[in-house]
Amino acid sequence: MSTAETPVIDLHSTPPEGGDDAIVKTLEIWSGPGTGDASDSPSVLKGIRITWFNGESDHVYNHPQEGGTRHSYKFKRGETADFGAIFGWRIVRLWFETNLKGYFVSGGENGHTAEYIANGYLVGFEGSSGWEMDSLSLRYNVPEAS
Repeated sequence: MSTAETPVIDLHSTPPEGGDDAIVKTLEIWSGPGTGDASDSPSVLKGIRITWFNGESDHVYNHPQEGGTRHSYKFKRGETADFGAIFGWRIVRLWFETNLKGYFVSGGENGHTAEYIANGYLVGFEGSSGWEMDSLSLRYNVPEAS
């Protein structure tokens, strides 16, 4: 007998030298209608692709569906962000505002709001994903004080 497990999201870079090259350069997020116990959500996070400054990239998008929306953001070197999220049965929305006045939002509006969940350089994500993003932890580096 086998059991189905929810795939683990493990999107983070470990380049040999680390440093600035281990920071996310481009973030892409797909959102769309929820399924299963999230079917009452008109929009939840479905997939993520990140590309680091060292050129590596990784993604998770287990069940692409028509009608979804893709949002992307390209970070500049030295750009940090204040992150927030909305969650319910799934991860509903992720947003951030950067120190360079950039702004990003992807996903829906229904759920519990968590503001200021992280502040720093985005390095990656960990979590779990079936049809949608079930759980998500940001991996980030705090900027050094000047």
